[in-house]
Amino acid sequence: MPVTQNAHNTENSNILEGDGTAPKALPEDTSEIGEDGIPLSPRDHSGVHFVSPSRDSKNGDAKVELGAVGSVPQFVGLGKEELMRYANDPFWVRLRWFLFILFWIIWIGMLVVAIVIIVYAPKCTSSSDKVSNYLVNSGPYYQISLNAVTDEADRFSGLQKHIDHIKNLGVKTVIISQFQDLADFRSVNPATGGTSKTLSDLINAFKNKDIDIRVLLQLSPNHSSKQHRWFTSKPNYYVIEGTEKVSKSTWKTFFHSKAWSPIFENSTESYLHQFQESLADLNYRNEDLVKEMNEVLQHWYNVSEGVHGFLLSDVSYLIEDLDKLEDEKSTINQDGNRKALEKILDSSNWKLENGRKEPFALLDVDHLDAKDSMRLYTGEKMIPILTDFATRLSENFTAEDLKAHAGSVNNHFVIRRLSGPRTGRATTKYSKEREHILAMIAYLLRGEVILYYGDEVGLQQSTTSQLDIDGGFETMNWNPDADSGELYAISLLSSLLV
Repeated sequence: MPVTQNAHNTENSNILEGDGTAPKALPEDTSEIGEDGIPLSPRDHSGVHFVSPSRDSKNGDAKVELGAVGSVPQFVGLGKEELMRYANDPFWVRLRWFLFILFWIIWIGMLVVAIVIIVYAPKCTSSSDKVSNYLVNSGPYYQISLNAVTDEADRFSGLQKHIDHIKNLGVKTVIISQFQDLADFRSVNPATGGTSKTLSDLINAFKNKDIDIRVLLQLSPNHSSKQHRWFTSKPNYYVIEGTEKVSKSTWKTFFHSKAWSPIFENSTESYLHQFQESLADLNYRNEDLVKEMNEVLQHWYNVSEGVHGFLLSDVSYLIEDLDKLEDEKSTINQDGNRKALEKILDSSNWKLENGRKEPFALLDVDHLDAKDSMRLYTGEKMIPILTDFATRLSENFTAEDLKAHAGSVNNHFVIRRLSGPRTGRATTKYSKEREHILAMIAYLLRGEVILYYGDEVGLQQSTTSQLDIDGGFETMNWNPDADSGELYAISLLSSLLV
C-alpha cells in the first residue's frame, strides 16, 4: 500500500507546476488556418485512407487504413488562396456567366414552349365532344311513331296511357315522331286525331316529377307539303328552276325516281322533290326561309317546358349545288348544310323562361360513314345519329366487323340506333341472338342509344310496311305474351338501359 501511494503522489507531482498550480494551456497554432476554418495550405497528417483490396478479397469488400490516433485528417482540396485565384480568373468568370445565362435561356424557352403547347394543342374534349351538356346522361332514348299508337282516336292521349311501359325501360328521353302537319308547320298532324293541347298534356305527363322523362320532337326541315300556303304565296322559299334547264338533270329522289317536276302541267318552271312528289324541297339559300324555320322550331320548343330539343330528319338534303345538275352527289351532304342547321337552331333571340336551357338536336343523316357523319355534323348544339350497326353490318357479321365499326369513332361521344324508320328493324335483319349482341355492345360503348319502339318486345318489320320518310307502320304490342319469348327481350334491354 505505501508503495502504491507514493507512486500516485509522484504521478500527480509530474503534472503540477513548480509553484503547485495547474499548468496553463498553450494557445492553438492557427497560423495555417483561415478565418473560415479551411487550412491555407495542405498539411501532412495521416488520416483515414481507402486502399485497394487484395486479390483475395470478395466482391464488395473495401479496405480502410486508419492513421495514428489523434492525428488530424489530411485536407486534399483547394485552399482558400487557390480558390480565390480561380474565382477571379477571367476564363472562369466568363464560363460562370455563360452557364448562368444559358440556364435562364433554357428555362425561359421551356416555359414558352409549355405555353405554346397549352394554347395551340387540341383542346381536351369534354364528354360530349363539343356537343351541349344536355346530351351527357340524356339517354337512352326511346323513339315512338304515333302511327304505332292505335288504341285511342287521339294518339297523344293513347300514348299517355303507356308512359309506365316506357318508364320501366329506364329511358331518359322520348322522341315523338309524326306529330307535325307538313302542310302547316305550326299545327299537329291531323292523322294523330289530337290537338296542340293534347300534345302539350302528353309532354307534361312525361315531365311529371314521378316520371321525369325528357321529350324531343321530330321535325323534317328539308321539305313541306305542296299544300302548304308557302308553295303558292312564297315560291322563292322552294328550290325552283326552269323546266328546260333541269330536263337533263340526273338528280334522283330517295326512291330513285326523277327529282324534278313541273309546278303544274306544262309549267316552264319545275320544283325539286328529293322524296315524294307531294313534298317540295325548301330553299335554304333564302334567309327569309331560314328565319321562318327558326321561328317554327321556337314555336314547338315553347309548346311545353318538357321539350328539350329536336330530332331533325333529312338534314343531308338541305343544300344543293345547282351548278351540277348532272352530278347526283351534289344534292347531298353539302358544306352549307351544317351552317343552315346552326341558323335554324339559333335560340339567341328566343324567349326562354323559367331558366330553360337552349335546345339541342339529334340529326338523322344519310350516305355517310360514322367518321364523316361526326366530322360534318357535330356542333355545340347538334350531333348526328349513327346507323353503322344497322346499315353497314352484314347479316352474318363477325367480331372483327363489329370492332372496325365501333373503333372508327371510339374516342367520341356518339348517338347510335339499331332500328329506325329508314334502316328497318334489327330484329328482322339479324337473328334474335345477333340482335341481342348488337344491343349489348351498343349500350356498352361510349355514348347513348336510341331504342326504336317495338325493339324491346322483338317487334318484327311488317311485310306490308314501306320504308319511306314516315317509316314503317307496325302496330306496337304494349302487352307482350310471356310465352312468345318477347319478355326475354324486354328483360335484356331493360337491364342494359337502367
